[in-house]
Amino acid sequence: MKNDICEGDNRATRAASRRLRIVETARRLFVTKGFHGTGVAQIAAESGVKIGQLYRDFACKEDIVAQIVQQSIGEFLDESGLCKAASKRDAKAAHDWLRRFLTDEDHPNRENIDSECAMFAEINAEASRNERIAAILRATDAHVRNTIDTALEIMAPGPTLKERRYLLAHLILSVGHGIWLRRIAAPELPTSVLGSYSLQMIDREIEELAITAKNRSILIT
Repeated sequence: MKNDICEGDNRATRAASRRLRIVETARRLFVTKGFHGTGVAQIAAESGVKIGQLYRDFACKEDIVAQIVQQSIGEFLDESGLCKAASKRDAKAAHDWLRRFLTDEDHPNRENIDSECAMFAEINAEASRNERIAAILRATDAHVRNTIDTALEIMAPGPTLKERRYLLAHLILSVGHGIWLRRIAAPELPTSVLGSYSLQMIDREIEELAITAKNRSILIT
């Protein structure tokens, strides 16, 4: 019985390792060749997995794409860092996330930021023609946007500012996404400078919101 359990654990470990290898290989190929320029046979060959085995792990290429999209968006947005700041209602940690998001400074994936930007562009292009990918992208975007809204509420509380916080959360994501795409369209542009400038602009809006919240709080009391 013990040997059977150990063998089952080993099989599960090997399967997880194989799936990871397939996903990482596909991710690399998708960045360089695009989703539609990469075939299942190529993914299998370059990951060292027989094509029949690949299809036992993933029913189709779209399943691989879906897993990568779900993983990539969360990692690229540093979703865990933002959620941690929001759950602790830590204004400084929330602002640190905003700085990382806009300037790449201390971003957990900074070393791979160029390939991540290329992957992000590919994901958005695929979402325009694939409803499954679009659904994953929208769900992740909504979760991150809501978490940004929570972080902004920490810095500028009050129900009367809800609409402005909502719009500012959209603006923060729009600016951040735009900076990532500038890496592709204008690689000579120092995005750290552009990010810092954008951060100053957003900081002014956050400060104005905070002052408004404070003044309204004083009036109520």
